[in-house]
Amino acid sequence: GGAGGPAGGPGSFLGRAPPAQYNMQGGGPVARNEAPARIMTIRSLNPYSGRWAIKARCTSKTDMRRWNGVKGEGKLFSFDLLDADGGEI
Repeated sequence: GGAGGPAGGPGSFLGRAPPAQYNMQGGGPVARNEAPARIMTIRSLNPYSGRWAIKARCTSKTDMRRWNGVKGEGKLFSFDLLDADGGEI
């Protein structure tokens, strides 16, 4: 088996160094040379914004619902967020 194949088991690299995109200590992919996400107000979000983040408080949340369909199953809940400038989403 090759890397991650049955002989090495999931995540095994069979004695070779892991690919550069893996951070074996942190357990997730290594961040590329990307600028950190900018904190934006909810009001200023638009479909053309690049990397962004919001800082908001959850004002309401529905109970978790489970669903099953022909394409699979999943879990779903809704929530409302409010930022410091009064923007809601």
